[in-house]
Amino acid sequence: MKKIHLIALLSLTLCAQALPQAGQPAGLRLGFVPLANPAADPAAVDKFHQTMNNALAWLPVQPGVTLVAPEAILEHLEEPLTPDFPDYFEPLSLARANLDLGMDGVLFCRLEKRMGRTVITARLLEFPSGVAAAANELGLPADSLPEVAALLAPLLERFAAGDSLTGHAFRPDEQGVVLLTGDLESEEYLEACRGFFTALHMDESRRPLRVKILPRDRVSPAGAEVCGFSRDLIASTNATWLFDLPPADRGARVRFALPLYPQPQRPVTEWTLPVYPQIDELACVELAADTLASRMINAALLEAPARPLAAAPEALWRQNPVLAFRAAWRAHQGLASANGPVKAALQSDCTTLYRLAGAGAGQKPLQAWSLLHLGALLNQSQRSSEAIEPLLEAETLFGPMANPAGLILSRRELAASYTERTEWPMARQTLNRLLNIPPDSLTQAFTLERIAQLYEKEGRTAEAVQAYHRTAWMNLAIGRPYESAMVYQRLGQLMRETGDLERSVAYLDTFLTQAGAMASEPALARAHFQMGLTRLARAERETALNHFLKAGDYLEMLGDHSGMARADLNIGAIYWQLGDTLKARQRYFAVINQAASSGDSVMVLMSAVNLADIHLTQKNYEQAQAFFDRALAIAQQARNSREQAKITYAKGLAYLKEGRLRTGYARIKEAMALGGGSVNGDPQKEQAFLDKLSLLIGDIENLRGAAPPRP
Repeated sequence: MKKIHLIALLSLTLCAQALPQAGQPAGLRLGFVPLANPAADPAAVDKFHQTMNNALAWLPVQPGVTLVAPEAILEHLEEPLTPDFPDYFEPLSLARANLDLGMDGVLFCRLEKRMGRTVITARLLEFPSGVAAAANELGLPADSLPEVAALLAPLLERFAAGDSLTGHAFRPDEQGVVLLTGDLESEEYLEACRGFFTALHMDESRRPLRVKILPRDRVSPAGAEVCGFSRDLIASTNATWLFDLPPADRGARVRFALPLYPQPQRPVTEWTLPVYPQIDELACVELAADTLASRMINAALLEAPARPLAAAPEALWRQNPVLAFRAAWRAHQGLASANGPVKAALQSDCTTLYRLAGAGAGQKPLQAWSLLHLGALLNQSQRSSEAIEPLLEAETLFGPMANPAGLILSRRELAASYTERTEWPMARQTLNRLLNIPPDSLTQAFTLERIAQLYEKEGRTAEAVQAYHRTAWMNLAIGRPYESAMVYQRLGQLMRETGDLERSVAYLDTFLTQAGAMASEPALARAHFQMGLTRLARAERETALNHFLKAGDYLEMLGDHSGMARADLNIGAIYWQLGDTLKARQRYFAVINQAASSGDSVMVLMSAVNLADIHLTQKNYEQAQAFFDRALAIAQQARNSREQAKITYAKGLAYLKEGRLRTGYARIKEAMALGGGSVNGDPQKEQAFLDKLSLLIGDIENLRGAAPPRP
């Protein structure tokens, strides 16, 4: 989070004189604070104090400079003035102190070591913001005192010659503006302001609060209302919000304005909710300047507490829908880092606040955006059935407003709700309405791809292929070749899944050609891998092997260990099918090493089972059981009873091949128990096999004079 920079504009003539001409430090009310470093050489400290005494005599005689001694500042502070005070002071207390002191800035002079030299550093900080307006340093001579004018005069000149509005040029990280437009000689008004600021948590990043004191007449004409010029002032200061505390019957009221943020510089379909809407109603809001208002503003603008509804009752949020929307928006953002009961409570508050904002909104834009955000939140919370009603209402509101962004987002979220409910036709019809806006080309490409995916889910392959073709063409037309290539990848996969291997090869060949034209290693890796799968499905083992080998080379270039493991798993399978068990084992061992380094236990398990099977074909029974045990340990750790049953069954069959019939019988029986009565889905057949095995063992055992195993 960024530091907050608040600018307090006082109606009192604290420094009513016009800013001086460049080089003439007139009209400045400055504090002067010497900060000697106690770790420095005692002689240097003595000389530093003498120099500072000279400065105390020199400053007041400068034209237009009014000096405020350190003692006057200390009277209003609790914290001590240590050498590192300018870096770590708590500015809010200084802001309150300055309501009485009325200073423009503070000169901090410090004795310290710099590059092996003993130097006096001077920094002129705007009081009490902590913003450094100017800095200078002088070495401490061995035999004489430094010239005070050489140290301080350049700082005063730079400070006086700053920006005509604020005394310094605004910086990009300045975020807020505050106007205190009442009479600070009124104790009632002053106490109301102090109480309001005391209750506010202005620093959401736990960094010093930035406050600057200036007379109001240097910003706006006398009598001008904050809502009349707030946008220009916000624009000139890069402020995130603007506070105004005008006098009222009971002390003061607070009004604040929020800037209308520019829309994200990316297509609407790629916006990630929550998006802050562009609504005129957000220009200015007014509340009583009390602790309740402070709590609501903390929840909506500054602090974002864990439970925003604890800041004020629901009825008050309903009366202030702009604040309710902003508080919900901030809570919505906080959901990403929340979990457990905290997340559930935050979701509940956020949902309620969006509903209150929509119900209390005086303008349709705020109502529409509140409903849209509510629907998006419900979708994110897997409550798609509840999301449909507010999203339909938002869509209805956005239509007459000719707001394409809101309309696109509401229809996108509505389609997501229907998709979550597996209502594919309704989701597809909603997306088709997006194509009627008409949207921009990127939105069309996005929408056509979603429609194609929905046709897939409905099992309507022909329509899905047609929509995918339009998506690929649209992406190429708007300069998105990678996205177009990915569409052909999906077409190749779809044809393979539906058994049309010839068309799968054709689409994947187009994918491979486009990937080569882009010289995209990720796309080439994908293309060769997918082509390898299709060629393998066509029993074209040598061709598939070449594609998997090329995919592995690209994946190695990319450092994708998980992808390399998957390529090697297929390469090992092909070598095994071709009868080259040595190369197959080498590839499976490579899979285990790569998958283990990336934490992919599933790939380790599959490779271990394959290595066990290879050893079985070579009658290396002990090695086969060792690899089965490794795979079984992974399945047990993952608590995958189904996989445990399959591996235990394989172990039993391996024991039978070895001639250890009783042990094999026990493992197969154990596997059936792990699988809930069956391993392969045919319990009767498996039980019949066990019964025959029991009889066989009995016959053999009878010949040996031993009892058969119990069924």
